[in-house]
Amino acid sequence: MSKTRSVRADFSEPTLLTESALASVIREAEKGITENFRAAHREIAEAVRAVEKKITEYRVNGYEVSSAVGQKAQTLELTLLESFAPENAVARFAASLSALTLAPLEWHGAAAACAGARAALAHGEGDTLTLSAGGEATEVCITRRGVLHEVVSLPLGMRTAARAVWEEGAAHSVAAAEALLRAASASALADSRRTEAEAARVRQTERFRRAVSDALAPKISAGFLPRQSLLLADESNLSFYSRAFGEPFPTEVSVRGAEAFAPTVQFFREAGRDTFFAGEAAFIALYTKF
Repeated sequence: MSKTRSVRADFSEPTLLTESALASVIREAEKGITENFRAAHREIAEAVRAVEKKITEYRVNGYEVSSAVGQKAQTLELTLLESFAPENAVARFAASLSALTLAPLEWHGAAAACAGARAALAHGEGDTLTLSAGGEATEVCITRRGVLHEVVSLPLGMRTAARAVWEEGAAHSVAAAEALLRAASASALADSRRTEAEAARVRQTERFRRAVSDALAPKISAGFLPRQSLLLADESNLSFYSRAFGEPFPTEVSVRGAEAFAPTVQFFREAGRDTFFAGEAAFIALYTKF
């Protein structure tokens, strides 16, 4: 399970932010989260392990900064991405993967599993790019010759885009904003609102495309040339991401849902299709055959 949370700390007077101060804020925000995960997955998780923890965005006194350390703050906001896995599942994966290599293992959440499955399905030929676009964050997975080298987390997704549309006043609720972003066009709206809604849709697709492009630019400059570029998203959000990558981009991106993992994963007509669950299932099937 991956979870992105917004954390806020207020100080009674301007405070110099040190690594120790940031660690204290994060410890306070994390209280109870492991117990909540265990309670929600009691049937499979007597013990859990945090397999990923990243701060993907800082805001000091309302302004976005690349790092909060050394800043004087009255308020601190950060976006915290954490992934948890049942301890028994981690142990089984470790046993399987340790039989393949003695190299150090780095654990990530669903995004890395999806990237690993796609790399295996592509038979590890050349470099591949996998974008795992969720509700609150998008993970940019860099795979070189079949090996996952890096995961870059961006604090952008369908839900964050919808909140921005709602905050701009282009929709009366976040749910309505999500529906607007998923729609083929805003033609169903009254003329007085259509122009504003279309402009909001364009701003969010451009914001998403620009964020991914900025994250990839240094990788491409360093020689990363993906033979295959794929964005994975929930089936209901494919239209939004297809529009985002319909414009010129450093690499051609294919936008896919759960079918990206066929035929490794078999789908039944009456069952709902969860893209990321399908990716995890494909990862397990492909990497436990050895």
